[in-house]
Amino acid sequence: MMCKKFLSGAVLALASTVLSSHAAAITIQENDPGFCSYDGVISTAHSGYTGAGYVDIHNAGGQGISYQINVATAGSYNVSFRYANRGSTSAALVVNGSSGSLSFPRTASLSSWNTVTKTVNLVAGVNQLRLRATGSQEIANIDFMAVDGGAVSGACGSASSSVGVSSSSSSVTVQSSSHIASLSSSSSAGTVVSSSVSSSLFSSTPSSSSRSSSSVPVSEVPDFSMTGFAAVSALGVPTTTGGAGGEVVRVTTFEQLQHYVTASAPYVIQVEGSIQPPAGYVKFNVTSNKTIVGVGSNATLRQIGFRVGGSIGCSDAYNANTAYVSNVIIRNLTFRDVYDAGSNPDADAVTVECFSHHVWVDHNTFIYSAPNSTLMGRIDGAVDVKRGGDWVTVSWNHFYQYNKTMLLGHVDSNALQDSGRLHVTYHHNYFENTHQRHPRVRFGKAHIFNNYFFNDKTGPNRQISYIALAGPESELYLEANHIWVDSGELYVVSEDSDRNARVIFTHDNIVRLVNPNAEWLLQVNNSQAFEPRDFYPYSINSASVLPTLVPAYAGAGKLAIVND
Repeated sequence: MMCKKFLSGAVLALASTVLSSHAAAITIQENDPGFCSYDGVISTAHSGYTGAGYVDIHNAGGQGISYQINVATAGSYNVSFRYANRGSTSAALVVNGSSGSLSFPRTASLSSWNTVTKTVNLVAGVNQLRLRATGSQEIANIDFMAVDGGAVSGACGSASSSVGVSSSSSSVTVQSSSHIASLSSSSSAGTVVSSSVSSSLFSSTPSSSSRSSSSVPVSEVPDFSMTGFAAVSALGVPTTTGGAGGEVVRVTTFEQLQHYVTASAPYVIQVEGSIQPPAGYVKFNVTSNKTIVGVGSNATLRQIGFRVGGSIGCSDAYNANTAYVSNVIIRNLTFRDVYDAGSNPDADAVTVECFSHHVWVDHNTFIYSAPNSTLMGRIDGAVDVKRGGDWVTVSWNHFYQYNKTMLLGHVDSNALQDSGRLHVTYHHNYFENTHQRHPRVRFGKAHIFNNYFFNDKTGPNRQISYIALAGPESELYLEANHIWVDSGELYVVSEDSDRNARVIFTHDNIVRLVNPNAEWLLQVNNSQAFEPRDFYPYSINSASVLPTLVPAYAGAGKLAIVND
């Protein structure tokens, strides 16, 4: 089980040396405290190991071992691995998201063991370490990890094998209410694979319990703490805290809301009741260090959007000396009627752009609504991250009947602003009868896990088009999602995806197809996407409970934020 606490800031030292011995403050064997997860098997096939065996890591890019250790004092520590290797290879050692290379020279045999050591800088408290394979290189067998240099303890335990399946060898569970079929597909880069099962496995109409059921298993209690990219230390911001430490203000009018969200000082802005502009859609330029949170269960914004990053303009090139907008939290609000009857084609509910960073969009409801079909067509995205926006988490939101739900990346030609940025985590969101962009990704790294996609074709946009679209230079990691659709065919990753994009679609996703003879299709590539645990720790709920868990807790009005 991955532990949830996270502190960042460590960087890897440059030097790496091979040693024959070491003086360790702690040695972490398989299943010891601090040994969190591994991609492979505990093996005893070759002799000379210590403990119960050694970790034989699967030979694929991104596979490895995750550790978590607690140190009393920040500083330099020697991290050693006892290993055996049939050839001379290297691996990545990632410490709190910062990656460096570690060489594993060939040993005399797989029963002969050497030790390689690297000096790293650790923060006081909990540190995340991951040893992982890079590219197509094999990774050495690992007997143990040892850490010396001070008071060190393991910070997690009960490790489990968490083997992911890349998109080049995809596996997904497809099920109806009474049958489960396991479908596997494989293909070369840039092709489309599909899987289908006979109509006897599927009910012809949606069941009344498809949206949610009555209770959540005790073992699947939700965790509402912030996780994902918004919690990563980057660009001089250690984590996302919003307006914490600033004045707490209560707003009930359009003018009050406008004043505080655009002010230069930090604020915790509590929104009470329903607020709308005097005439037509308005998008506020939210400034740094703001928490905008609804009070109670009915805090609603009509024809109002938030633009995080627009207050200082939007240059084409990133400037390290510019204080871009950062540290914003938006929670417990309902956005509706987000249309512009005028000439503005960019009527979004929330936009994160112009190199703004560290934004958490959590427990909001986004309703696709307008007085008529013409004005419905004037609605753009619910949550769009583009033009260099970065380090964002979008969690526990309810997207209801949206068409263009979430965009990540502006246009295919916008590499100057977007390339190397756009790190976004999407988790535990409820997509109810939405059409597309869950998300549509260009250039960014998108971690998409534990989301529930439900579509029975009753919304204004009817049939869902695709779950995600992988555009140029994008990397998508889709993990433990639950997809329930009434569709003749479903593109899990759109057929319009870039053939050079990198996608991992793990084995624990569930695709539940209701239509007879339905099939799912996945645009696949041989390339591996990024590994989320290289950046942050997180815990996963079982995909099977998401139809109960997510509708019960996603959206506005589900948090204990009372009107006092």
